[in-house]
Amino acid sequence: MNKTQKNIIYIIIIIFLTIAILFILSQMPNFSKQPQEQNLPLTLKFIWIFLLADIIFISLPTLFHYLYVNDYQKISSLWFFTFSGAIIGILLGEQMNFIMLMPYLILMFIYALFYKYFIWWKVALSSYLAGIIIENIINRSPLQSPTLIWIGFFTFPFFLTKIWENRNKLSFKKIFRDFWLTIIITLILTGLAIYFSSINPSPPLILLALTIPLLLALIYKVLKKIYKKSSYFR
Repeated sequence: MNKTQKNIIYIIIIIFLTIAILFILSQMPNFSKQPQEQNLPLTLKFIWIFLLADIIFISLPTLFHYLYVNDYQKISSLWFFTFSGAIIGILLGEQMNFIMLMPYLILMFIYALFYKYFIWWKVALSSYLAGIIIENIINRSPLQSPTLIWIGFFTFPFFLTKIWENRNKLSFKKIFRDFWLTIIITLILTGLAIYFSSINPSPPLILLALTIPLLLALIYKVLKKIYKKSSYFR
C-alpha cells in the first residue's frame, strides 16, 4: 500500500468516525444535556456561519505563512502553540473567561504534541472530531453548530507557531511595505465599527472590520504569487 492510499484510508476513517459519533449521539436519549436558549442547533444555516468563521480564522495565519514562511514541517515550539492557542481560545470562545485558561492550556498542549509528531494536515483533519469529543461526550453538551469553531481553534496555532519559529527570516520592513494601505483601511473601518457599535453593540462587526481587509489583501497577494509561479514555468 503506497502513501497516497494510506492517506485516503486515513481521511475516510476520520470522516466515518465523525459521522458515526454524531449519529450515535443523536440517537442516545437522555445522554446530552437539554438544549438551552443560547445553544445554536446543528442546522445548515448555522453550520455555514461557523464554517465561514473557521475559514476567516484559519486563513489569516495560513495565507501569511504561505507568503512569508512556507514551512510545513512538524512544530518544535510546544510552549508557543500551547499559550497562543489557549489565550486566543478563551478570548474568542469563552468571552475572556480566564477561569478556563487551564483547561485550554491542557487541550492545546495535547494538540501541540500531535503537531510535533504527526503531519500537520492529518492533525488538523481530526480537529472537528476532537471538538465533538470535548463538547458532546466529555461535557455532554447538546449537538450544536458552535462545536465547528474547534476546527479553527486546533488549526490556526500550527501556522502561528511556524511563523514564530521562522521569525528570524521575516523582514518586517517588507511586510509593512506590502500592507501599509491595508493597515490604514483596517484602522478606518475598525474605528467606524466601534463608533456604530457604541450606538448598537456589535462585536461581530468590529471583528469583520479587523479581519476582512487583511484577508482580502492576503488573498490578492497569494493569487499574485501563484500567477507569477505559473508564468515562470510556461
